[in-house]
Amino acid sequence: MTRVFLTTGLCAALTGLVWGSDLLPATAKPLSEILQILEANGIAQVKEAEFDDGLWEIEGVRDQKGVELRVNPATGAILTEEADQHSHLPPATAKSALQIAQQLEGAGFKPVYEIEWKGKYWKAEAIHQNVRRDLHLSPETGEILSNELDD
Repeated sequence: MTRVFLTTGLCAALTGLVWGSDLLPATAKPLSEILQILEANGIAQVKEAEFDDGLWEIEGVRDQKGVELRVNPATGAILTEEADQHSHLPPATAKSALQIAQQLEGAGFKPVYEIEWKGKYWKAEAIHQNVRRDLHLSPETGEILSNELDD
């Protein structure tokens, strides 16, 4: 019986450590606000935004060149900017990452942890009703095509 409790406690502690590093801080701006700040600073065609290791990691385009950014979640300040390939961008007919983030947040998916262009659809991870969800969205409408529990 003691082993069961110890194992359960250890698993819970390790899960907390893993999730803890990827939890948005209370001071973090919503992803839509981060993307608006970046857009105002010349970042276009975001193909991926992921919260990881305490920062937003954003892949997009500046001056027709691919860039990968590390962004402060509380201020939207760009901390690092490196050259990156910008292949597999969403088509002009697709909603932007900003529009997808706004649509999800407006539908109660808060916070949004990730948005990524997958070639034929947008993939997102967000919390809805206190449960982390894995979503696939229509590129043209933003309609949720699948909504599953994120493992």
